[in-house]
Amino acid sequence: MLRGGISDPRNKAIMKMFNLISIGERAGSGVPDIYSVWKDKGWKEPIVEEQYGPDRTILTLSFENYKENEISKPTDVGLDVGLDVGLKTEILKMVKAKPTITMVDLAKELNVTKRTIEREFKKMRETGKIKRVGGKRYGYWEIS
Repeated sequence: MLRGGISDPRNKAIMKMFNLISIGERAGSGVPDIYSVWKDKGWKEPIVEEQYGPDRTILTLSFENYKENEISKPTDVGLDVGLDVGLKTEILKMVKAKPTITMVDLAKELNVTKRTIEREFKKMRETGKIKRVGGKRYGYWEIS
């Protein structure tokens, strides 16, 4: 779990349903991404507990800073789990160079999953940084 790379969902049917509607991915990178973000933000390392009977894995996440012993709210620091500012910048550069680029092509070019690109586009659309002009097939992206 901590090294990533293998996705082992407890309920395979639900995971398949999430995959069919492009919500989940089976990259096996979720927990390592969480640890990476917590380290970057200076928060206390997440705690993993395993329990048996019934089998459970509990991941406890603290927003307490190591140095300051104060609690930070994720919204106060602009938490982008699994994405650094450099990737967002690369996405915008590539869209500027080729406004008709697809999310699949972006994902391949940037060596991330399509779902990662979709999440970032959603955030950028919500904040007004980017918008879609025209339809999915013949439209293009416009940077604001």
